Amino acid sequence: MKDNHTTPQALVVDDDPSQRMLEAAALEKAGFHVAQAENGRVALEMLVDMRPRLILLDVDMPEIGGFEVCRKIRSRPEFKDTPIVMVTGHEDTKSIDKAYESGATDFISKPINWPLLGHRVRYIVRTSRISQGLRESEARNRAFIQAIPDAILVIDQQGRVVEQVGGASKEPFSLDDLPVLMASTWRRQVGYVLGSGQVQHSEFSRGEGQSRNFYEARMVPFTNDRALMIIRDISAQKRATAKVYRLAFYDTLTGLPNRQSFMARLSEAIGDAEQNGGRFSILYLDLDNFKRINDSLGHSLGDELLKTVSKRIENCVRADDFVARYGRSQSNLHLARLGGDEFTILLRDLAEPEDVDLIASRIIKAVSQPIVEGGREFVITPSIGIANYPDDGVDTDTLVKNADMAMYQAKESGKNAVRSFSGTMSVRSLEYLDLEHSLRRAIGSDELELHYQPKLGLGCGAITGFEALLRWTHPDRGPISPAKFVPIAEEAGLILDLGEWVLHAACRQIKAWESGPLSGLPVAVNLSGKQFSHSDVYRVVMRAVQEHSIEPSLLELELTESELMRDADGTIGTLTRLKKAGLAIAVDDFGTGYSSLSYLKKFPIDALKIDRSFVMELDDSGDNISICGAIIALAHSLNLRVIAEGVETTEQQHLLTFLQCDEMQGYYFARPSDAPTTARFVEDYLAKDRLPRVVDASTKDIA
Repeated sequence: MKDNHTTPQALVVDDDPSQRMLEAAALEKAGFHVAQAENGRVALEMLVDMRPRLILLDVDMPEIGGFEVCRKIRSRPEFKDTPIVMVTGHEDTKSIDKAYESGATDFISKPINWPLLGHRVRYIVRTSRISQGLRESEARNRAFIQAIPDAILVIDQQGRVVEQVGGASKEPFSLDDLPVLMASTWRRQVGYVLGSGQVQHSEFSRGEGQSRNFYEARMVPFTNDRALMIIRDISAQKRATAKVYRLAFYDTLTGLPNRQSFMARLSEAIGDAEQNGGRFSILYLDLDNFKRINDSLGHSLGDELLKTVSKRIENCVRADDFVARYGRSQSNLHLARLGGDEFTILLRDLAEPEDVDLIASRIIKAVSQPIVEGGREFVITPSIGIANYPDDGVDTDTLVKNADMAMYQAKESGKNAVRSFSGTMSVRSLEYLDLEHSLRRAIGSDELELHYQPKLGLGCGAITGFEALLRWTHPDRGPISPAKFVPIAEEAGLILDLGEWVLHAACRQIKAWESGPLSGLPVAVNLSGKQFSHSDVYRVVMRAVQEHSIEPSLLELELTESELMRDADGTIGTLTRLKKAGLAIAVDDFGTGYSSLSYLKKFPIDALKIDRSFVMELDDSGDNISICGAIIALAHSLNLRVIAEGVETTEQQHLLTFLQCDEMQGYYFARPSDAPTTARFVEDYLAKDRLPRVVDASTKDIA
């Protein structure tokens, strides 16, 4: 049989045809679509295909009795909630109990009151439907409660757990320890929640160390004298927050507090000192020549050394005798790594002002002990600067800046030393230190840029290339002369970084000019002697060439005579490798150093650049004309090109052309300018097809 979708279906099971007919008629009158079965076996077979809303089942039937049929029907999951009404002529209590035990929903005694039967079964069906809905709702709620990760507890007015109504399968609490854990708080909150109806929040933790877990509790009204406590495990959230905090305020390499943490503690110390009239000191520590270790041996080894040094400083300032002698508690000491090889120490509440110098000396002694790492022994020395509050500053930036300046004073004095900031430092020293500090920040920023000065072929009138000249525009001071900042870079150990920055900037510009009118024109850059003595020049230069994918022949390297001769054998080897790689080599400022034909033969060079001091006096000095002529003749005898620097007048250009100088550069032809301006100059020059006057070398006469 098929379900009737318009009316509820009922099944009447009775072996008495007349009884079955009367029951069916009564149910149809009550609005049911009725199916009939003459015994229990037939009813069970019919129930394979039909799902009645009501079963009216006689107790006394042949083959299978009504109680047995009821049990079989109930054993099927699809009929566990179907109303089954037993019809019985027995009115004894035992029969009624047996009907319920078999799974009956209700029973009707014979003789049946036919007018009331329809009302009775409709009520039974409605009640069953409501009960089923409640059971389904409870099941959903139970599943929902079991699915959420929260523990849900019922709390009485005394703050005791009286029931656990839900929670995750792995319960984080037991009913025994919770009242002990939160009794006082819960007792206070229960009264407030029940009286005001407002939600109360609290947090607590359980366990110690790695096993410590954190919880958030929300208490809400439940009944007149009960509150519901919803407890959520927030351990993961707390640990994530702690991790973010550690990343924000601690150095990942050494585990020490970082710059942000130090500045916060310094600001706190200033606030306390302002209120209490206290004094404190900060130490600014920088490791001497540490960058050389990173550059020559790699950052991995450098990192291991930094960890060892930081541990030595930490052990030094946190030693029991140190704290007992110099500080009231370890909370008065704050050691931080600012970055790189720089550390700071905040010292508060020192017993005597002069103790800070003793502390700095102790740190120098501890750090300077030999370190064995990677099969090598290293001696790393620190330079320390000291600034005192309030004498040397009353705000964080000033104190750190002045301690930094004092540290550079220590480096200037020979390194491995301690210097305290002094207001009597000369303006020149302060300016020097400020420029050095600013230059460190400027490397890699948009404060630095290259200007390009064109070189002109005197015989052909064509632009033959450019010299890249470094320029620095300070954000406050404006343009700073290279004559001022390059020596600072050399003394401060920044020349390697500066030189590498120039190489990459020049190669990057060569690549940018690759597709325009400046394509194929070489760019010359100046190399410092320290780049040869303190770094692998070949590796640095070739890395720049390869990284920017340029032809090596488009990059020319310039060195002065004195730089060439500083380590002649080593320099020759390096220049030979660079020459074989395709780069051109020029000797800059020729005539001011050795000017020896014998040494020129040894070096794989391509060009000489006559120093501007000779060119500037060509107009007035016969001696300088002779010197320049000799240099040009010497260079040509060695098949070297000659470039004259600093050409500023027509007369100088004419004389150099007469002397058969190959190229010139100077203000007479073009001033150094940034890349876009240089490109426009070349385009305008080519468009005008304007050639400078040239010399007919055969007549020795100036045209």
